[in-house]
Amino acid sequence: MSALGTVLETIWRSPGVKKLYRRVPDDHVLDSTYTGRAFERDKAYFTISLSKMFLADARRLWQGLAPLTIAVTEFQYSGQKQSVPFVVGKDLLAGIQKYLKDQNVDYRNTRIFGPCPYTGGNVSLFIGLFQTEAGSAFTEFFGLLGDIAGALDVTGLSGYLPVAKVLTAGMGRLLGLSGTSLRVGARDEFDDDAGGANPFRQGFLAYVNCSDEDLPSPLWISEGELLSGSTRESARPLTNYDHCLVRVEWQGERNDYTSLPFHASWNKARDLIWDGQFEKARSGFLDLVRQVAGSPDLTTPHRTALLSVYRANFEAEVESYRTNTRPFESLPGTRAPEGGAATGKEAIRADALASRQAGLSKETQTALLDVANRWPQMREARAGVPQLTDAVLAAQMKVVGIQAADPQRLADAMVIGAFRNPG
Repeated sequence: MSALGTVLETIWRSPGVKKLYRRVPDDHVLDSTYTGRAFERDKAYFTISLSKMFLADARRLWQGLAPLTIAVTEFQYSGQKQSVPFVVGKDLLAGIQKYLKDQNVDYRNTRIFGPCPYTGGNVSLFIGLFQTEAGSAFTEFFGLLGDIAGALDVTGLSGYLPVAKVLTAGMGRLLGLSGTSLRVGARDEFDDDAGGANPFRQGFLAYVNCSDEDLPSPLWISEGELLSGSTRESARPLTNYDHCLVRVEWQGERNDYTSLPFHASWNKARDLIWDGQFEKARSGFLDLVRQVAGSPDLTTPHRTALLSVYRANFEAEVESYRTNTRPFESLPGTRAPEGGAATGKEAIRADALASRQAGLSKETQTALLDVANRWPQMREARAGVPQLTDAVLAAQMKVVGIQAADPQRLADAMVIGAFRNPG
């Protein structure tokens, strides 16, 4: 457990502050599309969202006090245990004060974390709604932490982690100080064993500012709303108590590939193609290949699929440039069989041949041949779209499907192909 985790655990177990925390049973989630599936290593991504934060009497909370919501996720990333905090401070919450005339306030649909590939190991989550003294040094510092955290994109975690360590250390020191108290929250640790007592799985977690005895009725979920009642028919929205509703979501795919760090290398390689700097473009593409093969932000199957997709798109850009600007001249860096310039399909087949000659696995050769054979479908999935978008990448990855090749070996094959078939 991290130092911050220890502080949070101490706060949660302190006398007089423990409040209701429950996982809402899957059969109490009334949304027809919901399934409470468990996470399996390297098979999916997880996202954690604050579906709803409800302040039962927010006007009273702002009288000399400031609300502060803190979420901390601890998980395995890039082979190490990481701790990532997220702060919703007074400045962000102040934006909802205009609604205080109704005495209660909803704060909905804030992404706390993810998507992040689940790579195994236990995952812990702390959610806490605190109150601090308005105008105090702690309040101002937490506001600064919230500004820093909010300014950074936690989609690709590698750039955020160094800052996360600073935020974690600062919160760990300040949360134990007087003047900061927990209204409602809990820390839970989920097992990586789907058959364990507390498996890490999709679902809703409810944190309510009352005791178990105060709220004996079962909890229910409908359209992101926390309900309470003895039956689903009698369940009504919970409005008597402050509460947070958190959703842990299972995602089989990402929809934000172009926001990840490696996509900048694709843009650079593409620009170099259209500048006529083909050797530099191929070198830039190989940088992209290395980054994708080792990206901790992707599951293994998606690293393999994206490598195949980017490889196809690189050759498609070369073909497009040749067709539109230099139709009668073979470009440096392309494969030119007898009778004219190589097509993209032939170029990728040449990679497969080079991988076989280098003694790489049959799965690697098959992956490249699959891309070559599906070349028409790959082109069709991008038809009329000049820039690669997340939608295009997702459609092309579906064309590629699940490939058995190891991403590092597939990347090696592309590097070998670039040097063995220079043109």
